[in-house]
Amino acid sequence: MDKPFAMIIEDEPEIAALFRYALESAGYRTEIVLHGQVAVERLSNSRPDVVLLDLRLPVVSGIEILKIIRNDRRFDQTKIIVVSAHAYMVEGLPAEPDFTLLKPISVEQLTKLVSRIKPSKPSYDKIHQSVSVV
Repeated sequence: MDKPFAMIIEDEPEIAALFRYALESAGYRTEIVLHGQVAVERLSNSRPDVVLLDLRLPVVSGIEILKIIRNDRRFDQTKIIVVSAHAYMVEGLPAEPDFTLLKPISVEQLTKLVSRIKPSKPSYDKIHQSVSVV
């Protein structure tokens, strides 16, 4: 059986690596995207099962990406986990994430969450063939 696909949209490489570790420990294949504009481009031709989304990103904010995902029916089954170091940013978001985590996040906490929400049937992503960092 194919592993579910998680897209990690986080501009801090060290934090993204920790998120990757948690997701891969929970049985996901991952892609790290370090830039908001690149995330929008990648989302246009992929359909992750889970998106781990930082709100503060260069060029296109995580808030804008959240709105894009929520307004696209292709992502109806995609779980969105918003991560932020700023509680005030998650209040009054224009679209609802499935989960919100405040940094610092423990790897154990994230691993338990993504294990719990892992789909039994992952979406098929033709474009995403390998683990990558963009």
